[in-house]
Amino acid sequence: MKKKTGYFILLVLVVVHLLMLHYFGIASYTNTLLLYALFYLFVKGIAILIKNKHYKELFIRNSQVLLMLMLVFEFFLAFIFKINNNYFENERGIYLSEYKHTEQINLLHFLGRKKAKIAWESGYTPFSERQHYSQDFNYSIHMNQLGLRGILPPAEKDTDEYRITVLGDSFIEGFGVQNDSLTFPEILHRHLYNSKKKISVINAGICGSNPYYEIRLYNKLLHDYNNDLIILQMNLSDLQDIEYTYNQGKMPLSEYFYASSHIFRIIYSDILGNNFIAENCNRHTEVRRRKILQLLTQQLKNFRKSLSEENCSLFLVYQPIIEEIYIKDKNNTITNDLALALEMSGIPLINLKTEYQDIFKGNFREIEQFYWKKDKHHNTKGYELMAVTVATKLKEMNLLQTN
Repeated sequence: MKKKTGYFILLVLVVVHLLMLHYFGIASYTNTLLLYALFYLFVKGIAILIKNKHYKELFIRNSQVLLMLMLVFEFFLAFIFKINNNYFENERGIYLSEYKHTEQINLLHFLGRKKAKIAWESGYTPFSERQHYSQDFNYSIHMNQLGLRGILPPAEKDTDEYRITVLGDSFIEGFGVQNDSLTFPEILHRHLYNSKKKISVINAGICGSNPYYEIRLYNKLLHDYNNDLIILQMNLSDLQDIEYTYNQGKMPLSEYFYASSHIFRIIYSDILGNNFIAENCNRHTEVRRRKILQLLTQQLKNFRKSLSEENCSLFLVYQPIIEEIYIKDKNNTITNDLALALEMSGIPLINLKTEYQDIFKGNFREIEQFYWKKDKHHNTKGYELMAVTVATKLKEMNLLQTN
């Protein structure tokens, strides 16, 4: 009787967690425990087919040891090494599927969190406090009246003012520096000083965002700020982010296992090649990546066209991850499909990967001092380098119509 009750409780827990994952894309380490409990029941089911008692006991005992070792390995991957964790696991301790953002917001509204929203398209909560933490740093920052970082200029622009808005992800928000004055937009502002015109720069970076959401954020919050130039920053992580965005609500079958097992993530992404930012991705992933690049390029062209109707220019910045600049293993190359697609779009672009490689002239080990050691975001020196490089390029390309 107790065994049947235990099986029933296990079944209820599995169903509840499966429904939470299916409808809302929410999972936790409990999902991992339940998955391994099902594995164990499966092993016991197979053991029934073994007639020899000795071999049956040996099979069950070895399976128990193997599953326990795998479960311990799962724990270390999730909480110690944090390999293949997504942004929400590191920040909130639970898995939130990137395919189910709308459903997650609707659930929060149902639970009484009426102010919950997707920050990528609406900004953070105005005047809220956010925590930036990693293995390298831990500090809090404060948001302005739009839910963005930094001081906003008045919506009405001065006659002698040249206004720039910088759209992007954590590298634009300034993940890794506590002081607002040390973020890329603020440092860029200082390096674009012009005695003939007042230059203002708005920081519209949101951690984890991508061009799809960044354009929506601009149209929703910053369209009426009479911008003269929009700088839109991108990096390789945007490829996977855009995949999630274009398939919102349609969670693939692999996501159920991906959410519940870090071992599966290693096999799925690294061994089977389902990694959007890897050069050696499989053929299916490569086809999807090319489709995403086509969609992205067309969206950027449409955005540029709408901006030109407002006498506003668009400028793209390709932001490399550190592995793209400094690669210890020559055989471990990083895809440059995104950078090439941006160059082919016809939109003015600065490729910081090639700029940095020219600066360091093969001595790429020096680049490490511009990034946090474990977190891999820029430190203060990195954001300074980024801002100086972009400011110099803007002046060379004569994109600042400030005379």
